[in-house]
This record gives sequence, C-alpha cells and structure tokens, in this order.
Amino acid sequence: MKPKKISTFLSILFFSLNSFSQTGTSIDPFTSLSQAASLTTAGTYHFNLNGNTFSTQVDATGFVLVAIDFGNSVGEIPTSSSMSLSNRGILTPTILKSLGFFNLTRISGPTIDYVSNNHMFSNRIRNNRPLCQGGTDASYSANSGFINNGGTGTTEFISYSGTVPNSEDSTRLSQKVYHCLGNIYGIHWLPSSNAQQEAFNQGGIASSQSLKLWIKASCNQPIVPGFGMNTWNVSAYSFNEYNNITDFNSLSNSNVFKAENYYGYYSNNSVSINSDLQWSQSLSPSSASSWVGCSVANDYFITRFQRKGFTTGFYKISLPNNDDGVKVFLNGSEIFSFNGCCANQGVIFQGGLCSSSELEIRLIDYLGNGQLVLNIEQISWPVDAGINADVIGGDTYSIGTIVNSPNAALISSNTWASDPVTSIGSSVPVTVTPNETITYTLTSVANGCSYSDEITLTVIGLLPVELISFEVNCIEENSKEIKWSTSSERNSAYFTIEKSNDGINWYEINKVQAAGNSTSSIQYSAIDNVIDDKTVYYRLNQVDIDGKNKLYDAKSIICSDKDMVQIYPNPTTDGKFILSKDIEYTIFDSVGNKINAIEKSGVYLILIEGKLFKLIYL
Repeated sequence: MKPKKISTFLSILFFSLNSFSQTGTSIDPFTSLSQAASLTTAGTYHFNLNGNTFSTQVDATGFVLVAIDFGNSVGEIPTSSSMSLSNRGILTPTILKSLGFFNLTRISGPTIDYVSNNHMFSNRIRNNRPLCQGGTDASYSANSGFINNGGTGTTEFISYSGTVPNSEDSTRLSQKVYHCLGNIYGIHWLPSSNAQQEAFNQGGIASSQSLKLWIKASCNQPIVPGFGMNTWNVSAYSFNEYNNITDFNSLSNSNVFKAENYYGYYSNNSVSINSDLQWSQSLSPSSASSWVGCSVANDYFITRFQRKGFTTGFYKISLPNNDDGVKVFLNGSEIFSFNGCCANQGVIFQGGLCSSSELEIRLIDYLGNGQLVLNIEQISWPVDAGINADVIGGDTYSIGTIVNSPNAALISSNTWASDPVTSIGSSVPVTVTPNETITYTLTSVANGCSYSDEITLTVIGLLPVELISFEVNCIEENSKEIKWSTSSERNSAYFTIEKSNDGINWYEINKVQAAGNSTSSIQYSAIDNVIDDKTVYYRLNQVDIDGKNKLYDAKSIICSDKDMVQIYPNPTTDGKFILSKDIEYTIFDSVGNKINAIEKSGVYLILIEGKLFKLIYL
C-alpha cells in the first residue's frame, strides 16, 4: 500500500511541477495576450496585464476566456476577477481596458462555436460596450459576423457550429443564429429576457450549461511607425462602431489611434498618394505587398498616411478622389475636411513645404470600397529675386517681385528679407556702390518653410554719361548730321547741340531728350539744315536731372564740297589735330607766317589743296 501512496504523491507532484514550469503561472504570468496565443494545452493560466493580475481559462488554440453566461440570470458586469456561477464574466472593466490588442473573438456553447475577426466586435469588448448596436450593424456584411433578422430591425450575430465555412450556408438563419443585446452598455451578449436562447428560436441555456466569450491576439503588432522621413508610413486602425458623422469627427482626435486599435503599416516613397497602386479598393491596406503587421478587415477601418520631409518649395495639393471621409493635417493643424465619397475636391491647399513639414492624411472607410488619390505637385514660389543686372553705382535698386499673386495671397506668413540688406514689403530696395559685384539672397517664409533666391548686381561706375562716339558728317543739300552714342547713362536729362562759326562764340541749335538711366548702348542723332559755305563748329552738351552739365570736344566741318577735308578736334586744346584724309597741308599763324607746329593759343590757318581752313587753339 505504501508504494502506491508514494507513486500517487509523486504523480501529483510531477503534475504540479509540470503545470508550473510553463509560462502563465503565478510566478511567471503572461504579460500579453499574444503570449497565450501559442498555447496548445487548455487550462487555467495567470496573467499580469499592466499591473492587473488575474487567472482565467485558455483553450487549446490560445483563446482567452473573458465572459461567461450560465443561463441563470440577466447578468451584470463582473466586479471581481474570480470565476463564479453568479455572474456573466470573470474579468472586471478595469482588466478589460488593460487587455490591449486582440483581433479574434470566439463564442462557444453547447452546440455553437463561432470565430470572428470583426474589428467592431473586438473594439466593443475593449471599450465595455454592447456587442451589437441594433440598427447600426444592420447593413454590415453577413460574412463578417452581423446580419439583420428578416428586416425586423433586430440585429443578430451569426454563429456556426465548428469551423466557419468559406461558402454560404442557406440554413444558418434558422439554425445558427443567436441574439445580441441591443443598446444597453456593457458586455451583455445574450437577450436580456427570461427566454435566453443559444440559437434563434431554439431552446434555452440550462444552468448546467454555458455560453463563453473568448479573445485571441493571433498576430504580433509592429511598433507604430509614426511619420516616415521623406516617405509615407501608411498605418491602419479599426474603430469602435459605424455611426458615420460621429466616427468621422473622431478623426480629429488623436485618441482614436489607440495602440490596441492599431494593426500594422506599409511604406511608400512616392510624393503623391494613389492607394490603388498598393491595395485594392475592395480590400484593406493589409493587402499591400509590403504590409507589416496583422490582417485588417475590409470594412470599418481608418488609414493614416504620415510623411515628414519634402524638397523645399511651394506646393499645390489636390484631391481627385476619396472613399470615404478624409481629413488633412499640416504640422498638426487641420487644413481640409470632407465627409463623403468619390468626388473631385480640386485644389485643397497651396503653400510652402520643406524638410521639417509634417503632412498627415486620415481616411475612414465605412462599408464597401476604400480609396485615396492625393496629388502633390511642386509649383513656382510666389516671389522671385529677379534676373542678374548691370546697375549704376549709387542707385537704389529694388529686387524681388510677386510672380504668382494668387499663390502669394494664400501664404499666411510672407516675410521677405534680403542679405546683406534686410527689408520687409512688396519689394526689397538695396543700395549699390561702384566698382563691385554683389550677390543678394532674397528669402521668403511660408508655413514655416524658407525659400531663397539669388540675384547678382554688377556695378559699372558713377559717371553720369559714358560717351562712345561723337561725329559730324555732311549729307545731302549741304546739311550736317550730328551723331553720338553712349554706353551708359545715369540721371541724364537731355543733350543740347551747340554751333559756332568761329569756334569761340557758341549758340544752341537743338535739344535731344536723354534716356535717363541705362546700362546698354544708345544711339542719338540730329540734323542741321542751315547751308554754310565755310567751316562751322559743333559741340555736345549733356545736362543731368539735377542741372549739372558736361561739355564734350567740338568738331569742325565744311560741306560746300562733299569731298572737302575735315579738321578735328577744332578747336583743339593741345595744339594737335587730325585731317579726315591723308593729304599734305601747311600751317600759317594769324599774320600769315608759315610755321611748322602750333605751340600757343590762337587762331591758325591750314592750307590744304589751295584752300585755307581756320583752326583754333584754345
């Protein structure tokens, strides 16, 4: 007898040691639901979820028991974590909130065993809400777990015995449906009446029997990616219920993106967004080839597109199509919102984007297709420093122009600043000094992004007028043409042409308006139609805007004979002169003495081919 007792004791000890050697014990409890998901041995296991300790049943496939009904009462939300026949659950609301992520639910009973990946069902358990929302779920797909009972308005949960089949089952309404409680908050998942039923119109649940609600995390969540740097991170979330406007407005609240509602993500390097290129409209983001995470049901999910970093520039964002509601955020502020489907919204934003810009698009899918097409195009920045230019020293020169005024008007902050000179306004005045080349940088700020454009100004000097040429020519009928050209002008008002018969006494014969300011070559001309049979003299007088003037050297000419030789400059200031053609000449002083060179001021005569020409030495 003794050996038998020892054997029995050793068996009990071995069983005890074996049961406590695995995780999920009181010494080494599970700290997440995903740890329990890999179990293959059913039993009672210990958990510690965020400091909430409890024990509950886990079946052989990793489903964790969270609620139970014995058919003996309406039941209430449990107030303790102990298993009892007097309540309908074994987990308190506090523990329910700490469960974290799970994506599968299971209901088992005497004749039914149904597994669902319905996201709303899971979220309602997490948030201590009724499993069915009456008419809210009436339109939900039967294959996903809810159906309307014959148009009566009563929403029922489809329950299969055993594994859920892939094909339709025409007998399920009469044989495999049990009711969910309507609009009473809490996990009351059977009808709140005395005639509690396991299946539609089929018997009650005996007190010796039970219906059980289980949950399971069948996959591991990746870390929430947040904003992708120079790429889109596209994550997906389930949401609690289908209530259209209310659910859409929740997109403005970051609390809707809870960790336990998060399923996974993929990344995309395109600047614009076209979800059709990654996943089918009729499916969900988890069907994208680069998806990381858990499978997302095809309806009632939120897609979150997040990107940080753009090439600095001015952008136009347009929304050709969305299905369903969409909200757009820039740097945390909502810039666009539309709760609808399938309409071209046109341009929804124009402004600056740069490496620090955070753009986020939140898309909600209710029932049916899910799609987002968002075009992001870089366009011209509304301000331009201008083209490089040659300028006159001492000028005030304005750089910067608005080249795209409609876009500029959309910028909330448009501050222009030039370096090295700073100013604010519609243009930036800069003062240039002579004989240098300066590169100015014009900076404009929009939506926290700075855009810079450069302009180089080359300063060409301070002279009011730079004369290239001045000449007088005989033309038809003894008239004279006076021509001159300038390479640059600064504050030039006009030119006067002065004439003299003796090179000493002068009078004005014409006035020509000047260009004012110029850095390019300009040609001028005037005609003197007075017939002169002897040598005459012309000189040019340039007058500035401020009244200052400058006289240029005179020219002499005789036009009685078109082949007549010309002498210039005449008068001369240094005793030197040039003939218009190569020919011999003789110089005489004022009393007729022949001399070899002009050495002092006075009037001289030049004999050329038998004709005397007067030359004045000032």
